[in-house]
Amino acid sequence: MLGKEILLETIKDKNEKYGRYLGEIYLEMKKEQFVNINDLLVEKEFAVYKNY
Repeated sequence: MLGKEILLETIKDKNEKYGRYLGEIYLEMKKEQFVNINDLLVEKEFAVYKNY
């Protein structure tokens, strides 16, 4: 994975009582092609989507 670009998008959760930030992580797999790591973790069953 060395030499690949990583993008991090932060979003302030306005509905959450503590005003926390959420993050979306994107990894460059091929030139100009990024994969959402958050979705990949759910797909591989390492994480689950939650609504609070």
